[in-house]
Amino acid sequence: MADARTQKPAPARSQRSATTWSLPAFVAFQAGFSVLNALALFFMLVTFHPVENVYAIVLGRTTTGLVISSLLHWLYQQPWISRRRPVAKWLGIIALNLAVSLFASAIWVILINWGGLPELQPDERFVSLTISRLFHVLIWNSMYFSIQFFRDTVYLKRDAAEFKIALQMAELKQLQAQLNPHFLFNALNVIKARLSAADAAATADVTQNLADYLRFTLQPTRKLEPLSRELEALDLYFKIQRARFQSGLDCSMSINQAALNVSVPPMLLQPLLENAFKYGPLTSASPFVVQLTAIVENGRLIVAVTNSGRWVEAEPGKPPGTGLDNLRRRLALLLGEDTALRIEKGSETVTAQINLPARGPQGAVLTASTAPLPPSR
Repeated sequence: MADARTQKPAPARSQRSATTWSLPAFVAFQAGFSVLNALALFFMLVTFHPVENVYAIVLGRTTTGLVISSLLHWLYQQPWISRRRPVAKWLGIIALNLAVSLFASAIWVILINWGGLPELQPDERFVSLTISRLFHVLIWNSMYFSIQFFRDTVYLKRDAAEFKIALQMAELKQLQAQLNPHFLFNALNVIKARLSAADAAATADVTQNLADYLRFTLQPTRKLEPLSRELEALDLYFKIQRARFQSGLDCSMSINQAALNVSVPPMLLQPLLENAFKYGPLTSASPFVVQLTAIVENGRLIVAVTNSGRWVEAEPGKPPGTGLDNLRRRLALLLGEDTALRIEKGSETVTAQINLPARGPQGAVLTASTAPLPPSR
């Protein structure tokens, strides 16, 4: 099986290619351009070259332009044009426009010679019609490819955004998958010790608490959840830790009422607690003390886990733990850079503190409650 770190999600692909016009979009573009072209031609003929059959001329040339532009659009979609390299593609487009314009002008000269057209002299009909038609297709192509370029840009930005989200979600899943191993390993050791001591009741309790807590961690979650959701499961977590340390543990919680509704990433507290329970006992006197606090101040949620003991540096030659680094990365992915995770290293205590915007489920900024919850032990 490939390493999860090397697996990249496939980029999101648009259901419709960015360079392919939908039929309604092209019809709307053609209708709008034809109306503008007809109005401009009518104004020019009436103002600068009055003729009797102005409506027939405007209708004929607008219809011709509509047919030519629709033909060009169809040709542009063909593989022998659309799949060529840029230089060859644009040379082909220029050649197509010249050929179509010359052909249309020749057809109109034949029709004019049959029916007569007062505003053009016989010796200038072909040149005048060709210049007029080339000017028409130049304007049409400019608008056509400008709109297509804009659509391509929108599609590319959307695909890039979807790909970025897919990468972030893949990274989040990888980070979240790394949250539980240390806790699970320690809980299983507790069960093993209880079995060795033939303490069936205690073994059953620890096993049930572990199962309930793992059930909580495996439940589907949203990107952000109320802090109260994880706090509800911490009672199980602390029961397992008390079974591990027995009388050598003193843990407590003090949670501000407003903090309960703050939207935070799932499993925000466990990495802080795991770090405390993993390293704190190495340097702490007995009992090992762990205090969890969560308050809202000035529109910010401040969560802190303080444990007795001293900060333990990584041993030379061994990689540092990834729990807090993973948490930093998850906070950055889900909440942006307006978050902070810092470690305060005291002589007898270590505090891991998270500071992030205090926003509720609807994005509203939450303020501190005047009645904090009583400490829980």
